[in-house]
Amino acid sequence: MLTNESLLLVSILYFRTSIILNHEMKMNKNLLPTELNSLLENEKIGFAVLAKREQSIGVIAVRAFLGVVLMAFASSIIVTEYRASIDFFDSLSFVDYLVESVIPLPAIVFFLLGLGLAVSGITVSLKTGSYWVGTDTRLLKYRKGILKTYPWQQFSGKIEVDFHKGNIDFELLSGSMTNPKNGPRHFIPEKLSLIGIDDVVLVEKFSRARMEVVREG
Repeated sequence: MLTNESLLLVSILYFRTSIILNHEMKMNKNLLPTELNSLLENEKIGFAVLAKREQSIGVIAVRAFLGVVLMAFASSIIVTEYRASIDFFDSLSFVDYLVESVIPLPAIVFFLLGLGLAVSGITVSLKTGSYWVGTDTRLLKYRKGILKTYPWQQFSGKIEVDFHKGNIDFELLSGSMTNPKNGPRHFIPEKLSLIGIDDVVLVEKFSRARMEVVREG
């Protein structure tokens, strides 16, 4: 059984933690963009965080890797065509081949597609993430003047958290159906990912509590 001294200590720690969390939330709100603060008006804020990235490192790495693979495949097509041309033109240099010959269309398509994937992967990795704000009624995403709002009623209640990396995924009720040639169709739910955020424990607890309130209501 807990003694009176233990109960007092627990109460003090709980009170101290509540003060710290409320202070952090106020500080986070003060750091929000002016436009976002004006949109929130008098809404009660449960958390306000800034994500480090829009997508996870894994997704970015896969995109860049696929881009490099496609560019390498396109380059192999060009080199193969060049070697075949040498059989007819012994003095043809590689530069002359690129300038004078018609590069195969598949090589151009694959190279440009790979270049686009690689560049987009690098670009996304350099971008900062969005502001995420949780209130009693909704979850807001804000980035460069664009606001998206997700009422808690739109969430399925499934949450995945990586406490070490500060990542959290929310599953929505909306999504899309797959159209396989063989086999049954499957529903793929849409997900919202908050990457590299602070206070991930607080965000998870507040969000789960709001989703439970909505389901019970």
